[in-house]
Amino acid sequence: MKTLLILILSLALLAAAFFTRPTEADFERYFKDRSVQPDRNWLERTLGQFGTDSFLQQCTYRNRYLWTDVEHDGAVVYTGAFSHWFERNAKPSASNASASTNLTAPMPTPEPSPTKSSSPLAHEVKRGK
Repeated sequence: MKTLLILILSLALLAAAFFTRPTEADFERYFKDRSVQPDRNWLERTLGQFGTDSFLQQCTYRNRYLWTDVEHDGAVVYTGAFSHWFERNAKPSASNASASTNLTAPMPTPEPSPTKSSSPLAHEVKRGK
């Protein structure tokens, strides 16, 4: 009985993924809405639309059975599933780039704590030694 219920729920999940897979038109609408910045003047918005349109024309859409991939210059840049778009292979910002280079750096040693503490708990711990 449990196996049948798991099978039915798995099939329902697969059906939901298949029927809610976003389309090419959904991605164009999503990308245009995301790239529009209302605080710019009309000239900057118009020029920005040309850049957005040229980016969209260079994209390749790969419809899988359960998701959609959007490729630009041979790399997958967006994946769509369950009516949502997820950005992939994003270029790291300056703060992320500096953080990633520090991953191999040795960890700094913590400073020693002061010998006298005003916390009553710290006094009880010292008495237990």
